[in-house]
Amino acid sequence: MKRLNVIVCGSTFGEYYVRAIQKNTDKFNLTGLLAKGSARSHRLSEKYNIPLYSNIESLPKDTDVACVIIRSEGAGGQGTLICNKLIQRGIHVIQEQPTHSIYLKESYRLARINDVIYMTSNLYNHLPAIETFKLYNEKLKSLSKLEYVNLSFSTQVSYTVFDIISKLGMHGKLSLNKKVIKNEGPFDIISVRLDELPILIEFNNRINPNHSDKNMSIMYNFRFYYEDGILSLEDIFGPVTWRPRKYIESRDSVSEVENQLPFQIIYSNDLNMEECFEETWTTAILKELEEMYHYIAQGCINQQRANGEIAAAINWETLSEFAGYAELVNTYRECEVILDTFRNNVRRIKCKKLKNW
Repeated sequence: MKRLNVIVCGSTFGEYYVRAIQKNTDKFNLTGLLAKGSARSHRLSEKYNIPLYSNIESLPKDTDVACVIIRSEGAGGQGTLICNKLIQRGIHVIQEQPTHSIYLKESYRLARINDVIYMTSNLYNHLPAIETFKLYNEKLKSLSKLEYVNLSFSTQVSYTVFDIISKLGMHGKLSLNKKVIKNEGPFDIISVRLDELPILIEFNNRINPNHSDKNMSIMYNFRFYYEDGILSLEDIFGPVTWRPRKYIESRDSVSEVENQLPFQIIYSNDLNMEECFEETWTTAILKELEEMYHYIAQGCINQQRANGEIAAAINWETLSEFAGYAELVNTYRECEVILDTFRNNVRRIKCKKLKNW
């Protein structure tokens, strides 16, 4: 298949897509940026030497794919409106999540009518730690029964959690307990079931409207309790660990179980925070783009993926409605505790409190 001409729509998180596209010039040709014309978008256009377009009508006629990295209507933007206009012009569209189910269904409907590919993008599915967690979860399912799940996450990434767990094989409609436990710290506690599997959710439902992606108490923490141990994802960048169930044996004999390590790190990385965001995020985005390339070559999207995206959106909406609006907070701490090593200094940097509104 020919190299695809790609437009990026949106200049904030869209820069990660620009970098990802440039990682594979055999399949993708970055042909421009669609944005409102802010100073940031002009800087981005100059930095990567790409044309800046201010409206869909001015896009090149040979545009194959548009990456729409603009908030959707359910999240305070017009991303879906832009997606649907592009689809109606015969352009394949990959849209950054989150998107409400009603908008997803409409975009998929229009894509079928116009014979193009539409899909949402969840880069987190392709981060190494999450890929490792999915791999080991798949192996464990045939060896041990999954009894219970604990999910801790922030509201900013809540949609992606339901997309990830659907790809872990956890399908069905979210069934909620009758109440939310609030005001017991930064997390709301919610008990749910998904296809009869009990799940405890610790939901960090707080947001600073002026710095919406800063100071999340956590992004993800997953703990899957199997009959034979606990598979854990500590955060989006890892580590992934396995802790076997403890068996206290008689001192008169030593079993094979006792020869196991009490705790195993399955995946970890040595990247610093800048490298995590700059390298692993762009690589993960590229994997989503390469899946789009594959679907375009096939002439159709994987229907299981499309159905999974809609189901994940419905469960996300159910949780969001049940938990209520996020608590607005008006401060954030730009503060880091630095652990050089446990044998050396433990220090704190950039410690200050900022008020924003």
